[in-house]
Amino acid sequence: MTEIRSLSLQVRSELGTGPTRALRLTGYVPVSLYGKNQSPKNMSVEERVLVKEMKEKGFSSHLFQVSVDGASKKVLIKSVQKHPVSDRPLHIDLITVDVDSRIRLEVSIKILNEDKAPGLKQGGLLSLLRHSLPITCSPESIPEFIAIDVGGMKIGSTIHLADLTLPAGVEVEHPERIETILTLTQPKVSSESDESAETAPTTVDAAPNDSSKSE
Repeated sequence: MTEIRSLSLQVRSELGTGPTRALRLTGYVPVSLYGKNQSPKNMSVEERVLVKEMKEKGFSSHLFQVSVDGASKKVLIKSVQKHPVSDRPLHIDLITVDVDSRIRLEVSIKILNEDKAPGLKQGGLLSLLRHSLPITCSPESIPEFIAIDVGGMKIGSTIHLADLTLPAGVEVEHPERIETILTLTQPKVSSESDESAETAPTTVDAAPNDSSKSE
């Protein structure tokens, strides 16, 4: 389960382009807080704090605790808008979650024990076909990642969606699908004929030098 982290928000009363630009100049990022059956709340968060959190692994699936109107709420990251050049956060959307309900989100995949896989020791190629999985779970059971242990994989081995071991309380969407998640294959090697064609010398017939002809 991921750690529940605290995020300090401030109420944002002035809206519009000018006030928003001025807010960013003071080191804060505008926040829109969404909740079920309620209008979005306009808040802000210190940019320095947000950037630090964004550098943490699994940021997009972290569960945060915030204080809104004197009440403590659990929230998830809905989206982050970034500057196209500097990559600085320009705006962030948060969504409140009910701790007693199940939620849907994407969680990253983490590969374990690559150094122990027999197929990799033999020069095999490990291909991860997707880097995250859609799951459902309670807000307090969000895993930091979905682990895949490849320590026993040989060349030719394949791991499908149904083969994954999920944390308690976590379900993957559409588990009945026959979906390949990871493969370990023999790397392609050029055939001897191709190599021969590439290395064979090219012979050019020189035109005969007919010295008997007079000028």
